[in-house]
Amino acid sequence: MSDFTGAILGGLLAIFGFGAAADHELTGYVEGDYVYAAPPSPGTIAEVAVSDGARVKAGDLLFRLDCDSEQAAVDAALARLEAAKADLRDLQSGARPEELAVTEANLKQARAELQLARTTFERSEALRKSGTIPQSRLDADKTALTSAQGRVAQLEATLETQRLAGREARIDAAREAVKAQEAELARAKKALDDRSVSAMQTGRVERVFLKAGEQSGPSAPVVSILPDGALKVRGFVPEKQRGDYAIGSRVRVDCDGCGDDGIAATVTWTASQAEHTPPVIYSRDERARLVFAIDARPDGGMPALAPGQPVTIRPAP
Repeated sequence: MSDFTGAILGGLLAIFGFGAAADHELTGYVEGDYVYAAPPSPGTIAEVAVSDGARVKAGDLLFRLDCDSEQAAVDAALARLEAAKADLRDLQSGARPEELAVTEANLKQARAELQLARTTFERSEALRKSGTIPQSRLDADKTALTSAQGRVAQLEATLETQRLAGREARIDAAREAVKAQEAELARAKKALDDRSVSAMQTGRVERVFLKAGEQSGPSAPVVSILPDGALKVRGFVPEKQRGDYAIGSRVRVDCDGCGDDGIAATVTWTASQAEHTPPVIYSRDERARLVFAIDARPDGGMPALAPGQPVTIRPAP
C-alpha cells in the first residue's frame, strides 16, 4: 500500500468513525510487507503450483517455467565433462595394452632385421677385402645396417614413451579442461534450477498474477506472498506528540476483533521528515497539518488483523 493511498485511507478513517479521537490517539491502518516472486530470466510459465490464499512453507514450489532448452544444456555439459575426464585418465595411464603389444612386436621384428643387416654387412666387408664384391655392394649393405639401427632406436623410444604416463604439462592442461567443464555444468544446472521458483519464507499466498501459458520475467512477478510476521501498523503522529512514539516505544493497537485489551506493539520506525496531510485527515480535535508516519509491529501474532484494516493506536498504559 503506497504512502499516498495510506494518507487518503487515514483521512477517511478520521471522517467515518474515528473523527472524535481522544488525545494521544492515532488513526491508522494495517500494512503488509509483501514478497513478490518472479523468475530471474524470462520464459513461458509451465505450471503454477499455488492458488490465492494458500499457505506455503519455505522451499515449497510456487511455479515453474518451461525448461527444455536448459535441460538440453545440462545434458550437453555433462557429456563434455565425461569426455574431458576420459582424456585425463588416458594421459595419466599411458598407452593401452593393445598399443604396447603392437609396438613390442614391431620392435622385435626390427631387432631381427638389424641382426640380419649386421651379419650381411660383416660378410660383405670380408668379401670386399678379398676383392670378391665391388665397393658399391659394401656401401649398400652399410646403408641397410644404419637404417636398421635407426629403426630399432625409434621403436625403443616409442615403447618407452607409451609405457610412461602423459607429460605433466599435458596432464595439467587436461585437469584444467575438466575444471572448466565442471564449472560449465554447474552454470547449466543453476540455469535449470532457476526455472523453478520456490517460496523463500513461510506465509500466505496473497495473489497469483499469472497462469500457465503466460510469459513472465524478472519484472513480471507471478505470485505475491505475505510472510508470517510481515504485518505492521502504520499511523500518523502530529509533530507535538512525536516524542510519545519514538522508536522502541510500546503502543496499544485497537481494532474490530482485537479484543478488549487490544494488541501490544512496538514502534519500529518513524519518518525523519514531516508530510502535509490532505484536509480530510484532521478531525475536530486534531487540526495539525504536519504529521510524521510511524510503523509499529505487534509483539506476537496478528490473527485479528489484515492488510488495509483500520486501527486505533495509542501509547501503552
